[in-house]
Amino acid sequence: MKAARLVLFLWSVALFGAVAFMLLHDGYLSDLVLREVSDHIVRSGGDAHADLILGSIPYDLPMIIYDVVAWAFGPLHEIIPVLMAIVSTAGLIWLACTPTDGSSTRQPPLLWTALFAAAIALNPIVLWVATASGGHALGVLIFAWLCSNLTQVAERQDPGSYLKSGLAATLFIMTDPTAIIMCIAMIPWILLTKPRLQTVQQPVAYYLVTFTPIAMTALSVCYLNWAELSRFSPFVTPLDAGHGQDFPWDHVLSATGLADRLDIVPIFMIAGVAFFPVLVLTRPFGTVAEKRAFAVALLTIFTAPVIAALDGVPYHVLDYLPYLAGPLVMVARQTAPSHRMTTLGVQVASVAFGWILLSIPGAALPNGWMQAVTGTKITGHADEEAIARWITQHPDAITVDPTTDYRIIALTGRDDNLVMPDGIADHATDIRFVSHEVLTMRPDTDQGEIDRLNALKPTIWALGMPGYKLAYARGPYRIWTQATHP
Repeated sequence: MKAARLVLFLWSVALFGAVAFMLLHDGYLSDLVLREVSDHIVRSGGDAHADLILGSIPYDLPMIIYDVVAWAFGPLHEIIPVLMAIVSTAGLIWLACTPTDGSSTRQPPLLWTALFAAAIALNPIVLWVATASGGHALGVLIFAWLCSNLTQVAERQDPGSYLKSGLAATLFIMTDPTAIIMCIAMIPWILLTKPRLQTVQQPVAYYLVTFTPIAMTALSVCYLNWAELSRFSPFVTPLDAGHGQDFPWDHVLSATGLADRLDIVPIFMIAGVAFFPVLVLTRPFGTVAEKRAFAVALLTIFTAPVIAALDGVPYHVLDYLPYLAGPLVMVARQTAPSHRMTTLGVQVASVAFGWILLSIPGAALPNGWMQAVTGTKITGHADEEAIARWITQHPDAITVDPTTDYRIIALTGRDDNLVMPDGIADHATDIRFVSHEVLTMRPDTDQGEIDRLNALKPTIWALGMPGYKLAYARGPYRIWTQATHP
């Protein structure tokens, strides 16, 4: 069985790698990967305020992995987030093929396991995770491991199960910005793992023992945020605050009125059922403990977007939709023998149905993942690439905001002439004395609304500043350069 798992793991790596190469060949650039590359460039520039500028602190595992291994890749470090996503998602397939600790009579046949694992890998959302999500894929893998540990907690009340569950939750929180919301969403459902015979006996004690690792980690994150960023809230930053770029239905949830924030929640529910129908159309489990653990995982995922909407945290449907791969792994590992053929049939059919849904014509996207994965050449980030080329050709220092200009920073691939807005936003530093040029973004765009230079000088994009002239313009971007030195 171990040899078969290794073969499936290597097959997954080859499949995901081939698709990622095809996407790059067709001009696709993942927004999440570009953000991770940009953050690494900013951090590697030696700026002592990099974490404050980026709104992050150094406990993010994908970020740590990137920074540690970047030296080995040299100028090719941009592929690290892609490799991390490929290997993490292949690890998800490995986990799905790993047998449970039950009796050997309940272990599925090798052929069934291989077919189900292949159907997971070919699911369009899982394939998107493997080729476009960067470090987010590591969070999906750890959450799937947490889901598997929930079954052990529900089956047997031993310290080992609690420790593994707590370790998984701790690593999960340190992996992804959405993990805090996911763990909070788990709070009302964790009691479902309590064995039926112990429902009345000391429920509070059971609750405290089960959820203490998650709660303590969340409080630790709050403390770190307060110490580094002066924000006690665990909600530091959304995974991707920009507009959706991969699918027409992946709209951003803006932090406006409550009704507007809640509008997108039903879209998430519909997308979850559409791309993972096996989770709601089948009853694959044979024991009460497995059913309870599965319910905890599924209800957690469906509750998380509601919490994000109520809290006003911007999010995309794709921020939480990949986590449904966790319950899918539980189905792969724990399906009862009498339900295997039905479950496999629904899973295989769901793959075909998911691709059919994505093939329905919709709004044209300049950097759509679906267009690129089907072999269609796309324009990608043409404006950002043009701005990056201009910056590369001009060695003078230029002020950029990594919160909104991350695509340009990543495409530039250098930090020696980039000046971050530390001290500028609070008027502690005059722009004219720190850089010869300024990159501005049109303020009436999604990114322009949160650009710190626009907040400092609302007319800077349209009129520039005294002593500056327009040097280059492309799309929503304008570069102003000093006509006279201060």
